[in-house]
Amino acid sequence: MIGRTPVRTTRDYRPGTTDPYTRIIGFGEELLDPDDVSDVAVLERAKAAPDWDPGEPPVLTGFRIFPDRDVLVDTTLGPIRVALAPEAAPNTAWNFRHLAENGFYDDTTFHRVVHFDRTGRRFVIQGGDPSGTGNGSAGWDLPMERSTLQHDLGVISMARADHPDSAGSQFFFCLGREGTARLDGQYCAFGYAVEGDKAIADIADVEIDDVAAGRPTEPPVITRMTLVPAPPQTPGDDRADRRIQSWWTPEVVDEPETRQPR
Repeated sequence: MIGRTPVRTTRDYRPGTTDPYTRIIGFGEELLDPDDVSDVAVLERAKAAPDWDPGEPPVLTGFRIFPDRDVLVDTTLGPIRVALAPEAAPNTAWNFRHLAENGFYDDTTFHRVVHFDRTGRRFVIQGGDPSGTGNGSAGWDLPMERSTLQHDLGVISMARADHPDSAGSQFFFCLGREGTARLDGQYCAFGYAVEGDKAIADIADVEIDDVAAGRPTEPPVITRMTLVPAPPQTPGDDRADRRIQSWWTPEVVDEPETRQPR
């Protein structure tokens, strides 16, 4: 693929904080929210500038053909099976598959766990850093793709620094739509968990040593990632419908009634 529609950004504050960050408002001349008056004004000012670059749509230079595979994420708290969504973010899905297949993620940790955000909504569990500090990467940066996949429970997306094109190897699983809907358009979602709701819940429930940074006392370990055959696709069967749909809760087993002695 050659070329990419430019990412349009503005400086803003993270919701509920005074922390500044770079917020993505659109791609090319298309805004994420065309009804946002302030974003419309930002885009119009940019278009009036002498250095305005409208950009060009990506040009396909060929096809990448490979067998459909899921990624099995084995952790110390149980396995998570991930179905990739290359139709939503082809380069990002391929990058994750490549790293998983070549053992990059083996023996790394979930170094950041934010079960609940400041407003009490379930948020994310984050891994994929070979250094375990939150600052490591695969050694390259991925161009931001405009994914069509929403950040919902079990969806996996690329973590990054402030710059839109700074993702590399770190990723996160979403813990609930209420807390992660605001990540749509800001981060690149590329797959979803089809199995492993208990493992995700158990990772989210670990003891936290540094609440501000989300650092677990004993970070859960990704012991291994492997590619496994994906089930055959059949007409009318959307794999996305098999994404984990609800938060895992322990099964309640009714205690057998005991007879009291007379």
